[in-house]
Amino acid sequence: MEGKNNKGHFEKFLISPITISLLATVISVLIGLVLGGIILAVCNMEQLIPGLGTIMTGGIRLTGGVKAMARFCYYAMPLIMCGLSLGFAFKTGTLNIGASGQYWVGAFAAIIVASAGYNTFGSFTWVIAVLAAAVAGAVWALIPGILNAYRNVNIIISGIMMNYIGTYMVSILIKNVKLVYEADQSRTLSIPEGTILPKLGLDKLLPSSGAGANAGILIAIALGCVMYFIVNKTILGYELKTCGFNREAARYAGISEKRSVVLSMVIAGALAGVGGALVYLSSTGNRLPITDTVSGIGFTGIAVALLGMMNPLGIILAGFFVSYLNVGGANLQMFGFSSEIVEVILAVIIFSCAFAPKIKDGYYTMINKLFQEKEVEHTQEQIKGVKK
Repeated sequence: MEGKNNKGHFEKFLISPITISLLATVISVLIGLVLGGIILAVCNMEQLIPGLGTIMTGGIRLTGGVKAMARFCYYAMPLIMCGLSLGFAFKTGTLNIGASGQYWVGAFAAIIVASAGYNTFGSFTWVIAVLAAAVAGAVWALIPGILNAYRNVNIIISGIMMNYIGTYMVSILIKNVKLVYEADQSRTLSIPEGTILPKLGLDKLLPSSGAGANAGILIAIALGCVMYFIVNKTILGYELKTCGFNREAARYAGISEKRSVVLSMVIAGALAGVGGALVYLSSTGNRLPITDTVSGIGFTGIAVALLGMMNPLGIILAGFFVSYLNVGGANLQMFGFSSEIVEVILAVIIFSCAFAPKIKDGYYTMINKLFQEKEVEHTQEQIKGVKK
């Protein structure tokens, strides 16, 4: 009887959603790496092994290990936050395509507060700056949320438009706000030294020559855990997910679909805004540039969210993995490859994720068949034992 129970627990583990999702993700990653290896071979067969090895090791061998790990943490912060923004909105039935704009206005708000508030808030200025970034991102996401909830405006179109409006607006403000822009209008000012995120000893554990590991990565991980708790363990999360699955059913159950759409976008926008703050408050050398190109970090967040199967905890791991690929890919030029090959590999991985439902169905069928065959064999052995 004990063996049967153990087998039952093992079977539940094999067919659990977490196991199946993890397997589908691993298969997608392997497909992407194989196709990436083929691309590397076509580009430069002689450097295939060192190039592929650099991607696989994340550049650890070339950058001294600890320094590479510090860079993983630094580049993972915005990826995790934008991935959480996309993933949370998706869980509630909306697609926050405007994460890039929310990230950008959040970064600007953080720099403004950090520059203006240091004399008032002192060493706690970074906390106020992060909160200001969250508010700015939330407000920027509130607009498409309200338009979709109350006017049925396509949230993808409004989100894309808000990306461009946010980018151009921030560039204009940088030129005119003397607080963050030098008189010669050559570059943005650095934020005061006392307003950067605390290191919490991570700079000693993972030393880096530039912006590296700091409290920002811990904040990103903590917010991922909070989002997981909200989505899966709270009444609010249940209402938002119900609205995402079926708005008509949610309305019938007494859940306000309009409130759910707006609230989910506000939370998603706040997450993206915090992502911008964590990056630009990491060091005094980070400067918010004037640009006419929408930041790609929000769109990379889509890839992170898909790779993490829209699960907040999975998104945290996916953010580190994409950061790992990017750090390794940055060293490909040493072997005559373009660093953009990593983007191609990541795109293939995301395309492979589209087959995740088929992978899950095939895996589930295989496991069920396997246990059915074992059950038949066990029954036949029992019958033979009785006959003897």
